Amino acid sequence: MIKLKDLLDEGHRLDIDVEKLENDIKSRYSGIDRLGIYMDDRKNSLFLSDLYVKVEFRGTGVGSAVMREIVAFADNKHISIVLIPEPEGRLSVKKLIQFYSKFGFVVNKGRNVDYFLSEPFSLSMYRVPR
Repeated sequence: MIKLKDLLDEGHRLDIDVEKLENDIKSRYSGIDRLGIYMDDRKNSLFLSDLYVKVEFRGTGVGSAVMREIVAFADNKHISIVLIPEPEGRLSVKKLIQFYSKFGFVVNKGRNVDYFLSEPFSLSMYRVPR
């Protein structure tokens, strides 16, 4: 397995790659209201801070398409993704957990707990690269 340290030592600039990914997604998907992706260097992982689909685009597959791109990027770079499912409007935490679970995310508790990837004082989810 390639470690993030090795990628950085090879001169790869993951922070710039992540910024490019975010900008590319925002420019191609008009249904995205807010998107925030950044490298969490403390945890050597991507942190998905925002993914909000405009109400009129919900249920059209826009969110799933964006998630497939983010997951493919992380898998390609061999890094985990961490997020906190935060509901907005009519979306519940339960629905968000179901949505993210389709992409291989697990709730960071119980037998899946990973203290290194956890976010303090919140319900977090994570996905390891495949």
